[in-house]
Amino acid sequence: ALYYFNVGNFSKSILMATELANIYKEEFENLNKDSRLRDLYAVNYASSLSNLATYETYIGNYDKAIELEQTGIDVLKDVFPESSSAYASYYASSLNNLATIYICLNRNSEAMAFLEKALTLKQQLLGEKNSSYIRTKSNLSACYFNLGAFDKAIELEEEVLQNYSSLFGENSIDYYDYMENLACYYYKIGNYEKSN
Repeated sequence: ALYYFNVGNFSKSILMATELANIYKEEFENLNKDSRLRDLYAVNYASSLSNLATYETYIGNYDKAIELEQTGIDVLKDVFPESSSAYASYYASSLNNLATIYICLNRNSEAMAFLEKALTLKQQLLGEKNSSYIRTKSNLSACYFNLGAFDKAIELEEEVLQNYSSLFGENSIDYYDYMENLACYYYKIGNYEKSN
C-alpha cells in the first residue's frame, strides 16, 4: 500500500490498506479474549487503521480518517489498560494524527488540545530528546501560529529547531523542515530579515 501511495496511485493504496486492515480485524476478532496473541493482533489492527487514516487524510477524506483513528484507539483500549505504556504510546501517536486531520480542517483549537495531550504523553514515555516528541511540539507550534499566537509559535519552533539540532545535527530533511517553518512564521509576521 505504501508503495502505491508513494507513486501517487492513491486509490490502489487505499484499496490495499483496507484489505490489510480487514485481515487484521478478522484475525483480531477471531482470537479468544484470553489469547496471548490478542495484544499483538490488536496493535497490528490498530496500526493498519492508522496507516489507512493517513492515506484517507491525504486525499481529503477527513471524516473517514477520524473514524479510522478513533477505531484504532478503541481497539487498543479494549485490550490494554489505559495506564499501560503500550496503550499510551499508541494513543499519543493517534492524538498527533488526529490533530493533523483537525489542522487540515482548520479546527486548530481542537487540534491543539490533542497535541498538548500527545506532547505530555510523549514527554512521559519518551522524554524530550526524541524525534517524535519534537515533531509533536512543532505541530503544536503550527496550531499556535494558525490561532494568531505568533510569539508562542515562534518560541516553540525555535525550541524545536534548537533541540533537534543538538540531538541530530543540522544535516537532515527534518531539520530543514523545522527551519522552513520558522522562516515562514517570521515572513508572515513581516520580519523579513529573520525569515532569510
